[in-house]
Amino acid sequence: MTLGQIRQLVGHLVARHGVEKVRITGGEPTLRADIVEIVREVASLPGLADLGLTTNGLRLEALAESLAAAGLRRVNVSLDTLDPQRFRQITGVDGLEEVFRGLEAARRAGLSPIRVNCVVMRGINDDELNELLQWGLTQGWEVRFIELMPIGPLSARWYELFVPVQEMMSRLTSVREFHAVSDRKGVARIYEVVLQDGKTGRVGFITPMSEHFCGQCDRIRIAAEGRLHACLMTDQPVDLLPALRPTFDPARLDLLMQQALRHKQPVHPGHGVTAMTVLGG
Repeated sequence: MTLGQIRQLVGHLVARHGVEKVRITGGEPTLRADIVEIVREVASLPGLADLGLTTNGLRLEALAESLAAAGLRRVNVSLDTLDPQRFRQITGVDGLEEVFRGLEAARRAGLSPIRVNCVVMRGINDDELNELLQWGLTQGWEVRFIELMPIGPLSARWYELFVPVQEMMSRLTSVREFHAVSDRKGVARIYEVVLQDGKTGRVGFITPMSEHFCGQCDRIRIAAEGRLHACLMTDQPVDLLPALRPTFDPARLDLLMQQALRHKQPVHPGHGVTAMTVLGG
């Protein structure tokens, strides 16, 4: 989608359908040459209450100040390890220090909150949970541990790599106390934690597989090519481009969105996975 098409589409969702929260994600959104302009256009929409961005952090040092000035409010940084060698194995690049500098640049730019998203994978980074949490609390970041979903390049190894949330929490031996935060909306389960050393802060868990939240999920994903996905776990996206070009057709757009949302199920495929199921193959 072009910059203008993005503005028309998001503007329609905000003005006509009451969307209040937008997150620009990917892929990697900072690879778009016009990412600052996209943020500025979306942030200027009347009625939008919250604009965030999810990034791998590799270009955040250079962009954080401009993004904040354009209207970005907060940032989520995907980071699965604090070990440089593992980072290279997972991402294919030597960039851990760039991510650290990007996080600091986001702090200086006033982006808040800053969250670190960590997908937990058995035998790859599941031994780093305590280190990641302590590092996040020390730095002032909110770490969110995410269950691996059977999508993407690791889908063929999902049964081997999956770690359910119950196991994640049991392996956080650095935590003395978990206190659920009940007034927080969203897909994450948020806890106030007290560590064994007395340090306090927040940690989040996102549990799409072992404890689904489909019934409470009010999110949609629109890909850069204009496809609307009602759920990441379904393979029935609907192309919105016919309503965006050659001219913007809001009535047709609404019909296409309704078509996509009919595919949204109360429970996505793969619901009900348990530690026993995974470990037993």
